[in-house]
Amino acid sequence: MLIKKYSLSLVAVLYLSANIVASTSLSINKGWNLVGSNKYNIENIQNTLQDIDLVWVFEDGKWKVNSPNGTYTKNIEDEDIPTINSIKSGMGFWIKSAKSLTIPLDKEQKESPTKIFSVREGWNLLSLKNDTDINISKELNNVYIMWKFQDGEWVYYTTNKIVKNFLTKNTSFKSFEILKPTDGFWYRSLSNKDVILKSGKLPIDHEPVVNIDKTNVIIEENKDLKLDVKLYDEDNDSITLNVQSLDPNIAIADYKNGSLEISAKKEGVTVITLIPNDGQIDGVTKYIYVTVKKDFNHAPILTLSKDSISLKEGDSIDINASVKDDDGDNVTVTVTSANSEIAKATYKDGKVTIDGIKAGLTSIKLTPNDGKIDGVAKYIKVKVEKVNYAPTLTLSTDKVE
Repeated sequence: MLIKKYSLSLVAVLYLSANIVASTSLSINKGWNLVGSNKYNIENIQNTLQDIDLVWVFEDGKWKVNSPNGTYTKNIEDEDIPTINSIKSGMGFWIKSAKSLTIPLDKEQKESPTKIFSVREGWNLLSLKNDTDINISKELNNVYIMWKFQDGEWVYYTTNKIVKNFLTKNTSFKSFEILKPTDGFWYRSLSNKDVILKSGKLPIDHEPVVNIDKTNVIIEENKDLKLDVKLYDEDNDSITLNVQSLDPNIAIADYKNGSLEISAKKEGVTVITLIPNDGQIDGVTKYIYVTVKKDFNHAPILTLSKDSISLKEGDSIDINASVKDDDGDNVTVTVTSANSEIAKATYKDGKVTIDGIKAGLTSIKLTPNDGKIDGVAKYIKVKVEKVNYAPTLTLSTDKVE
């Protein structure tokens, strides 16, 4: 099937051959080449690219194809694949050629150079419309990921710390900084926007700023957490905030009226990215590292006002014993005496009442329970002192003779 054999994905094209580009012509190698139309509009693919086997473009989120020399025309018709007859300026596209050749662009309709290109959320296959090579590390901010095929291998550029750390630690891909006028490249965007090269920005347009009160949070499964978010723009432009989760299966987030609500889904770690935009440019991306722990039950907590007492035989003493449970569970307290012949105790309404029975030393154990688990037990040392009763006189008769 043609669509299975030639429809390109990021993984499949890792094995394709490289291309060499020039400012007014496309130098095509035998095999696959990723190139860009630059500022030229190729109005008629059949004429301009007549010696090419296949041309693939990725437009509006869909693949489209043409076989200028007719090699694959029947396959395209049989499989009813969307076709394309022209290529606009600023587009990237794939070419499959049976031989090496040079394709001049001089005669094509040319637009004025610009330092702005538009992207849609997701993947975009593009080329620049400028006249010279650019160093994108000096020209672009907030790049989630860009890829191009250079010297037979994929190379990338990103300003996203999470993406860069992952690629550096887990892959052997190299990074790039130079884009040529007719380079084709993939650009992954988190939103629909215009990307403006720094040298093309108006100096009066300041970047919007987003500030957050926390950058690391821990949340339990199926719980929510709200964070304060402040947006600022020196030009008083209206700011929108693009919020994305690196793994929405773990946690997602939503921004509304100065508050960011993070909803935990399942155990794991993810990153929430916040990108402010003032309608013209993006501000600096901020990151929130989110750790989601399994939903767990908090143990109840028992607090005593005293942990040791002395009392007389037959006396009683009340001690404050408050309970707390972070889950709001109903807490009961079990009371046991190490020696009930010396002292006994009962718990009711936040108080433990201890009754002295006979002289000696013992301890009272209080264990809180929320219906699921016990909390930490607390102990009260009890000293019961003997009562020194006054002596009594007993007479054998009440008469004296």
